[in-house]
Amino acid sequence: MSSDLDKDQRSEPDIFQYSNLEDKFKPFAAVLKNIQVDNLARYVWTIYKANHQHEDNEKGNEKGKATVIPLSVSARALAGSSHILIPVNFWNGTRWLLKVPRKGTQDQFTADDARDLRSEVLTMQLLRRETTIPVPEVFAFSTNFNNKLGFPFILMTYLPGAAVSKIWYKELEYPSPIRETNAQTLEDLAAAMIQLNKFTFDKIGRIDFNEHDEPSEIRPLRELDLNAMRRQSGDDETREPIYTEIGPFETPSHIIPPT
Repeated sequence: MSSDLDKDQRSEPDIFQYSNLEDKFKPFAAVLKNIQVDNLARYVWTIYKANHQHEDNEKGNEKGKATVIPLSVSARALAGSSHILIPVNFWNGTRWLLKVPRKGTQDQFTADDARDLRSEVLTMQLLRRETTIPVPEVFAFSTNFNNKLGFPFILMTYLPGAAVSKIWYKELEYPSPIRETNAQTLEDLAAAMIQLNKFTFDKIGRIDFNEHDEPSEIRPLRELDLNAMRRQSGDDETREPIYTEIGPFETPSHIIPPT
């Protein structure tokens, strides 16, 4: 099955051609200008070697001694409302993703943004450690600018897949009949929910972690304030992101009112 990322990459322009960015990448122009591709490749290769040192030693893998870094930083990316995802492809077929916040510049990145990034990473690590739910492995991250890349980021594995909505509404072709595919989707979702049931909190919101990287309390969620952004001058692509806090919530009905 080809992934959304594979399909999107075939048609996307080079995100590092700053003067000719597609509209959906324009909000990331300031962040992209801070990304030095050669520096990124060297950094990722350093992290890869550190994570595969034992494996390379056992196999006598000469790639670990390569003078030419055996990976490529793809200029074909995915962009959401708050992050850009840049693929990194290794010689052996391994694929990682660099996730960079839209506000990942020194004049925009705040303490709240740093807390959100840390919470995202530690939540993923908690789920990988305590469940079998498919979650990316995080190899490196930073919540500040004091790192070798010079901006906040998450470096993680790429997991192939597709949005449930595209499967459910038959936007993608599958060898199995749609009824069987949807049934399998529901089974997978139920299996994940059963495992998530081991984590209980007194409120619904963003998990905050203490200095030992353990869940400590539930804090408000942050979401884009689209109404406030529309009041800004400019078009949708160039408006600065404005966030608002919601919650924590006592029950699910407080998030989605009954119809």
